[in-house]
Amino acid sequence: MNMIVLGIETSTDVCSVGLARTGQPLKEERVVEERIHSEKVLTLVRALLSEGRVAPHQLGAIAVSIGPGSFTGLRIGLSTAKGLCFALNVPLVAVPTFDAIAQAVAASHQDAANIVVALDAKKGDFYSGRYERRSDSLIPAGKTCLRTEAEIRKDILEAPPALLVTNREDLFEDHRRAGGKVTDVHGFCRGDVVAGIGLARAQVKKFTDAESCEPMYLKDFVVIGKTSAV
Repeated sequence: MNMIVLGIETSTDVCSVGLARTGQPLKEERVVEERIHSEKVLTLVRALLSEGRVAPHQLGAIAVSIGPGSFTGLRIGLSTAKGLCFALNVPLVAVPTFDAIAQAVAASHQDAANIVVALDAKKGDFYSGRYERRSDSLIPAGKTCLRTEAEIRKDILEAPPALLVTNREDLFEDHRRAGGKVTDVHGFCRGDVVAGIGLARAQVKKFTDAESCEPMYLKDFVVIGKTSAV
């Protein structure tokens, strides 16, 4: 079945959108900057569709990175995805953020037998997920969860991953000094990878109800004064 899927990734400082089209290479547009997602995401979508010579009505589904990650980024990405779904009358595909990151890592680090993804969740907490290579992809080795910094350090010490992917490399210098590999996560937060996963799910009609869909926060949302904790 020929289909074109738009992917949206806004779970970190990366604002990325991508296209996946049956039988064709992936396309991506991105910017990396804090607190600009609401201003840039639709601009990037328009630029991407123009570059790919795709009219909005040609999209068969919208895929969105659903979390965990930045509360604000996830809300912007999902609200944008929902708006496009309702406007274009196309289905939504929710893609777990860490699954998309792991797939991007697998494509560029084919020697990594297993990885840990660790995103700073603020206030001493981390979102953490471990993946193991099976054939040409990385699959989850357990659930993505919320852990304290001490817990994730203990986990990495007891079961060192082939590659640690994080937005806080500075906190894991001890792992690097011990010979472990640590790399920045932002290069693996890709809207085109989200779109590719979305395309595979859409082809087997694995859709999400757009009206009821909520981000996968894993952590309580806290408001301090007029700004969110995340």
